Amino acid sequence: MTKTGTKPSLGEWFCLSAGRESFTINPETDRQHLFGDKQWAEDIKRHLQRSLVLNEPVRLVWVGQYGIGKTHRLFHTVHLVETEPMDFLPVYVVCADITTLPLRGRGHGHPGPRHWFG
Repeated sequence: MTKTGTKPSLGEWFCLSAGRESFTINPETDRQHLFGDKQWAEDIKRHLQRSLVLNEPVRLVWVGQYGIGKTHRLFHTVHLVETEPMDFLPVYVVCADITTLPLRGRGHGHPGPRHWFG
């Protein structure tokens, strides 16, 4: 019980920072941290730096199940670009239904995307 006689919230119970009520990662506000394997952060930086040296576009793709941290990695990459001297313009595109996009390895008869952006 707290001093006021109420049950503590999860955030209070575990002494989380002000404004944080759970252990859930928010990709936008937690983008300065990359949770997971330290090699991921090194790989992202290496790809960005290689792109700058070779004057080629960055090609990073993260594919996987819901909740594994794809969006978090993307926002961490944007954080790196914004906080380190890197001459990139991050562009964030949301695909509502990725299963409709033609991917390499699929036959030519596969239907294309429902919506095109241009």
